[in-house]
Amino acid sequence: MKNYTFLFLLLAGVLLLNSCITGKKVVYVEDMLADTVYSAFNPSTLKIQKNDRLNIWVSARTPELAVPFNQGGAGVSYRSTLDIDGNSSSASTQHGAYLVDENGNIEFPILGTIKLEGLSTMQARDYLKNLLIDEQLIAEPIVKVEMTNLSVSVVGEVTQQRIISSPDSRLTILSAIAGARGMTKDANPNKVHVIREENGQRKIYTHDIESKDFFDSPGYYLQQNDIVYVEAKAAKLDSGQETSWRIITSSFGLVAAVFSILNFLK
Repeated sequence: MKNYTFLFLLLAGVLLLNSCITGKKVVYVEDMLADTVYSAFNPSTLKIQKNDRLNIWVSARTPELAVPFNQGGAGVSYRSTLDIDGNSSSASTQHGAYLVDENGNIEFPILGTIKLEGLSTMQARDYLKNLLIDEQLIAEPIVKVEMTNLSVSVVGEVTQQRIISSPDSRLTILSAIAGARGMTKDANPNKVHVIREENGQRKIYTHDIESKDFFDSPGYYLQQNDIVYVEAKAAKLDSGQETSWRIITSSFGLVAAVFSILNFLK
């Protein structure tokens, strides 16, 4: 009886050593209940950073006034508007792309060097508008500012490590992971990090994407130059090491099984 027990345990151990461990399928926000309303977290305001690209539109009732404030060669469009008295007038719109330099400035026509780093696009809009009015260049300017190159890096246990760009300046952790073609089977859904640089310091926000709580994190809505890092479940062997380990354990198990069977037969 003792021999039967020993043989059974040995064979079970050999099978266990050679079995493949398959990770469970990740279920996003599995603790959310159907037909339940949850409060939404307001996304933090994106701030203009060095090396950002901005589209800036300047419009005026008199087309000629707006033309000098729009950068190089972007076409001019005209539209008819009605003032409060019902009179028709024409407005011109022209836009250009501006690169925020290493000092956080842009070179804006006529107004010269303007520092926009640290401002939101709405703050930059108001700032430029006030400058045009204060310098008596345009009495009632219409200014629009948009960020055109929101991009984040997605690395770690994802199918395709890459840089994800968003055309509308609105990007979340889930959309970034989806853009990297999802997580691998070795990914740890409880350790999805967002690494962010703020005011010269780096911060890390850790998320469990199987829990609804990550919607409330400051890192859920991504910002320019964020790094999304999906951590592995545990240290894993590379393919060569894994193959060698399987050969060793298989050989050891086979030899042990043969000796056990011979001993049992005796």
